[in-house]
Amino acid sequence: MLDIAIVGAGSVGLLLAAYLSEKHTVTLYTKTAEQATLINQKGVTNLTIKKTVFPRAEIIDRLIPHEYIIVAVKSYHIQSLMPTLANVSTCFIFIQNGMSHVKEVEFGLKQSSNWFGIVTHGAKKYAPTAVAHTGVGEIKLAPSTNNLPTEAGIKRLKSLFRPLNIHIEHDCKAMLHKKLLVNAVINPLTAHYNIKNGQLLSAVYEDEVRDLCKRVSKLLDLDYDEAYRDLITIITKTKENESSMLQDIKNQRRTEIDAILGYLLTLENDYRMRFHYEFIKKREEALM
Repeated sequence: MLDIAIVGAGSVGLLLAAYLSEKHTVTLYTKTAEQATLINQKGVTNLTIKKTVFPRAEIIDRLIPHEYIIVAVKSYHIQSLMPTLANVSTCFIFIQNGMSHVKEVEFGLKQSSNWFGIVTHGAKKYAPTAVAHTGVGEIKLAPSTNNLPTEAGIKRLKSLFRPLNIHIEHDCKAMLHKKLLVNAVINPLTAHYNIKNGQLLSAVYEDEVRDLCKRVSKLLDLDYDEAYRDLITIITKTKENESSMLQDIKNQRRTEIDAILGYLLTLENDYRMRFHYEFIKKREEALM
């Protein structure tokens, strides 16, 4: 049994807590005292398998040492969290969309063992204490450039995330670039047109999907044919899901467009990416 902290109790944080609490000691750090109180009273319910677990919940005003700290907040919260995270030297696992947080983490947490991860499981938060597992995917983890993991450390990580289909990657940059491409196509287009992921497979959106995939793959030096094939596979697997960006727009929350297309625009001011970026930014401004 491991001592695990999960920072962030959104859809992904709750899903991780729902599964990891079955065999490990989990502390869930929340943004609000209200959510922490509710979780301590009611637990966390996985609506898909109708099971409730009872992690401890605390508000994230301070952080105590844990064997693993999984940071599952939105990318734009990382900067404000860094002083809190820097007070603890441990194994951090960062699960965010985009790339804007990577350098910040590697520079600010040099004394810790840092991993970056991507989650392709579908998750939807229905209440402060309830989450649905809407699509079975996987978790991929790769060590940061200043982290040289041991075989024993990798084995422990595989054991920890085994219920969620864990895969260890060795090229962090390549892993994050592939995920960035997927996010850069699915998130803006589904949020733009207010559609589920699967609707991107229709002929109506095929040209836009291909065009954006081609532009991003070229910018990130990825093979287009392979990238497009992987993209279509992910869209198919998550066809009934609403993207995180669409959910953010619907719930009048800030999106991660800056960490996704915003980051890509710092590499090249592509006019089509700029168009989608500005459209989402205007939607954000109108809703908030």
